[in-house]
Amino acid sequence: MKNASIKLEENLFKITWPIFVEMLLLMLLGSMDIFMLGKYSDDAVGAVGIVNQIINMLNLLFVIITSGTTIICSQYIGAKKKDEDIMGLVGTSLVINLCFGGIISLIILLFSKYILQWMNVAPEFMTYSSQYIKIVGGFMIVQAITTTFTSVIRAFGFTSICMYTTFVMNIFNIILNYILIFGKFGAPSLGVQGSATATTISKVFGTIFLGYYLFKRILPNFSSKYLRKIDKKEVKNILHMGVPSAGENISYSVAKLVTTVILTHISIAAVTTNSYINNICIFIFVFSVAIAQGSSILVGRLVGRGKTEDAYHLCFSSLKKAFVVSTILGILVAALGRNIFGIFTSNEEILALGAAVLFVNAFLEPGRTFNLVIINCLRACGDVRFPVFVGVCSMWTIGVGLAYVFSITFNLGMPGMWIALAMDEWVRGLIMYFRWRSKKWNGKAIVSKEEKIASV
Repeated sequence: MKNASIKLEENLFKITWPIFVEMLLLMLLGSMDIFMLGKYSDDAVGAVGIVNQIINMLNLLFVIITSGTTIICSQYIGAKKKDEDIMGLVGTSLVINLCFGGIISLIILLFSKYILQWMNVAPEFMTYSSQYIKIVGGFMIVQAITTTFTSVIRAFGFTSICMYTTFVMNIFNIILNYILIFGKFGAPSLGVQGSATATTISKVFGTIFLGYYLFKRILPNFSSKYLRKIDKKEVKNILHMGVPSAGENISYSVAKLVTTVILTHISIAAVTTNSYINNICIFIFVFSVAIAQGSSILVGRLVGRGKTEDAYHLCFSSLKKAFVVSTILGILVAALGRNIFGIFTSNEEILALGAAVLFVNAFLEPGRTFNLVIINCLRACGDVRFPVFVGVCSMWTIGVGLAYVFSITFNLGMPGMWIALAMDEWVRGLIMYFRWRSKKWNGKAIVSKEEKIASV
């Protein structure tokens, strides 16, 4: 038993560390945009921050499919299903996300003005926001393809490939940002348009490379017939797992979007500060995200093999590691708040507000860890509905409802909002903890008991 536990820990590390580095690089991709735009204009940062809230929410529509794909693919691999079944799953997932991506790109191109008006975007931000959303949002179809490729490659355990791809994307993005934002080497100074263009070109490059690796190295026998012949059973399985699985993420993202709208009624400085904080905080919880995703891959395989007890202990082991790291980082960042904000801006109002909110965030981060790790493990087991129910109830009553009361009614402003968000994370996190302990997730996997085999 001890040797099996050690092997699981080794596999977790092998899968997780590339995800961790990849996530850091992805965060850097967004933060470099914010950093460079901060040198261009604080208003540009606020404008792009609002658009990124919209983009992140729309990205979660693709997660409906990719979540289901990752869960089922991991279970198929654990149960040693045939390549034919896996390729049918991949083809179905890719076609659905292509349709989603095309429709969303078209909607953004046609109705971006109305979307920004609904978000109550301030006049100071409107021009920048409009420029950014049309370019980045207009190419959402690229993101749809990328998320599909990434979900399958990770399910097979080739997480380092995603990491290397993201690294090169970052290099491209930084170079293109420098050239296009500030107009270097004879190029025009495009500001926000330049940042959006650089981000989009980098993503296109990443998509091409990931697609090449998936279909040449991992699934070399994949052909166009898997794109033409959609397996209705797989569509049902993907949606059965993916819709509830993504539902919690979608609810969270929409709730965050609403809190951003609330911020627009507080002050422009609050909106800009929130953009900076969102980019700072992702570096705090990136380890938790990585270990959560790595754990979900292994838990899915263990469930596919029928090793539910190993899956049970792996989740708690991962939770302990993520909790310690996120707590330490949250406290450290709070202590260095003003210095960190000084990297991005010299605006005194933003510096003071940001430093205050980071102290609240130090309490929020440990609670967030419970949700990231345990919910990912629950999804990997097929227990996808319970997190959605709890998430919707908590996010909208505590995360949004109390956020409005604290920030507007009680006039606590942005710190009051973040107190409510921290309360929401802890309430949901503790409920998820007891859900995992109850083992009610056992037996909810797509793979039937007859298909489960002993591990080798």
